[in-house]
Amino acid sequence: MGPYGPYGVSLFIILSGFLMGGSYLGNKKEAKFGLMFVVKKISNIYPLHIVTMFSIAVYYVITASFTLLPCLYGFIVSVFMVLPYCLRLPIEYFNGPSWYLGVCVITYFAFPLILRMMRKYHSRKTAY
Repeated sequence: MGPYGPYGVSLFIILSGFLMGGSYLGNKKEAKFGLMFVVKKISNIYPLHIVTMFSIAVYYVITASFTLLPCLYGFIVSVFMVLPYCLRLPIEYFNGPSWYLGVCVITYFAFPLILRMMRKYHSRKTAY
């Protein structure tokens, strides 16, 4: 990934938010948008995430390359996609790349709220 990897990930997240905001800002379907948006997005990524987690668990059991308690804690943290909240804790990362999925979940919950604020600002701006 090199020294510029974190910048690329940040740029990707920012561009994704910009494109999502542009495509959903004109959408007038406000009722149930927030919850339906979050459920749809998480249901797209979670099944593959679970398959990946259990594949890694099988690999760890077969190769016996784990210590039980830290690995179990890392597994639980990764399954629930809360790894971004636990990055400072001394845990054994069960599935290191799942931190990105946790960031996606955070942004999926924040996006409907941000979009609602953008719509209010946009409606005030056009009123003047």
